[in-house]
Amino acid sequence: AGRLIPDDLLDRFAFAGTPTQVIEQCEAIFAAGATRIEFGTPHGITAEGGIRLLGERVLPALRR
Repeated sequence: AGRLIPDDLLDRFAFAGTPTQVIEQCEAIFAAGATRIEFGTPHGITAEGGIRLLGERVLPALRR
């Protein structure tokens, strides 16, 4: 099913990468006019680890 979703669509609506890359992707979305971003648990690590990573590395950088 993943092959049915074009890469450019994923690039616009899904965040992936290091915390720094995710921060940059979020900043680009905010610059384009978004006022809110919702996060799910990252894949490839435990739910607890993903929440910790978002809370410690990503969200503090996005505070306005």
